Order: sequence, then structure tokens, then C-alpha cells
Amino acid sequence: MFYSLTKTQQNENKTFISDFVCINNGKIYNYEELLAFKPAFNEFLNQKATIKDEKYAVLDNSTVLFTANSKWVTNFKDGRAVLQDPWAMQFIFKKVDNEWKIISINESGVEQSVKNTETSRN
Repeated sequence: MFYSLTKTQQNENKTFISDFVCINNGKIYNYEELLAFKPAFNEFLNQKATIKDEKYAVLDNSTVLFTANSKWVTNFKDGRAVLQDPWAMQFIFKKVDNEWKIISINESGVEQSVKNTETSRN
């Protein structure tokens, strides 16, 4: 799991509801387990996402299904790099207390090590 959390997710943790589920390449994580990944993001030098296609389906007035086919390249400060291509994502958003929250994430795809095209800025 190498996607970046937004500043809202990192600093305020208001984007997720506490009982949400994240499925990533066959592994299931709860809210607390996902938050445990936050220190790993400090190892990133940079990350580039390419959304190849995306769709939004409004299921009802308070539920939206987002799906995307994407490609991700993550360069790490230690010189490693990971390519995720193809990478499929599915997010379910629910309006809770008049705010949109992520209640479920499902991601899967192919990950492989590749040559790091960047240099550390440390």
C-alpha cells in the first residue's frame, strides 16, 4: 500500500470514519491499522499517480462509489522505487453529519521494483 494520505487524512483523520475497512491486495485493515502506516510515508521521496480512467456512481443521496484504473510510481529516499501498474481502486464515500467520509477502500494490482529516477533531497 503506497498511496499517499492527503493532508486532511494525515493531520486531522477526518476523512475516514472509525469503522471503515481497507482491503489492499488481499489484506484487510481497519482504521487503526491503516493509521499505523503513516510513518512509512516519511520514507517517500516522491510519488506520481496517473489516473487512466475514473468513474463515479451515485448510489443514493448520501453514498458515492468511486472506481479508477491507475498507475503509481513511488521513489523512496533510500533509492528504492516501486511501480504499481495496473492499479485498481474503489472507494465508497458516505455523507455523515453533512460531511463526506470514506467508509471503504479496496485496492489491488501489480507491484514491481523499478529503477529510481530521482535522487534524495535529504
